[in-house]
Amino acid sequence: MKQDLIGPSNKLLEIDLKHRTWSVSRIDPEDRRRFLGGKGLGVKLLYERLEPGIDPLAPANVLAVMPGVLLGTGAPCSGRFHALAEKHAACLAIRLIDFSLYTRLWSSVTGVRISNREFLRAGERIHLLERYMNTREGITRKDDTLPARMLRQGLNSDPHKRTVPLEPMLEAYYREKGYTAGGIPKRSTLQRYGLN
Repeated sequence: MKQDLIGPSNKLLEIDLKHRTWSVSRIDPEDRRRFLGGKGLGVKLLYERLEPGIDPLAPANVLAVMPGVLLGTGAPCSGRFHALAEKHAACLAIRLIDFSLYTRLWSSVTGVRISNREFLRAGERIHLLERYMNTREGITRKDDTLPARMLRQGLNSDPHKRTVPLEPMLEAYYREKGYTAGGIPKRSTLQRYGLN
């Protein structure tokens, strides 16, 4: 038996500024579980509704303002809300702390128990969908880079003055993530996360 998530409303308010209309729809409980929180649901919404290559200023573009599920809890990097368009920001601190705090907070806010593995898997799914959307919009391997200084100037603390070996690092990262050599998520990787 699937347990429905509780929360502030379980609803999505859509406002069409061009036609000056609005509508309310119910958020699919399975989507709420697979794409945790405002950022995840917002990314999924953009993916489903935006045509590849859409002009950022086009009337058909979408601006999603999504409240975070841990709103008001004080959880690190939880944010109050997420505003998503084609660009995004990520909080990497979750790998540096005991993230079981997040699963406990999620359960206390939504009423649904989620394992640490399910929680991480949802984060991986959201990251993968963001990457896929970005590559759909033209991001390529050449965009996965570091500041030029790190690639040209060796570290003063290194007696050999080595620079960051970006290409081997990218190859290893892409392999680990299940991307092509060009940095695009492989179809098999998308399928493994239920993103067909």
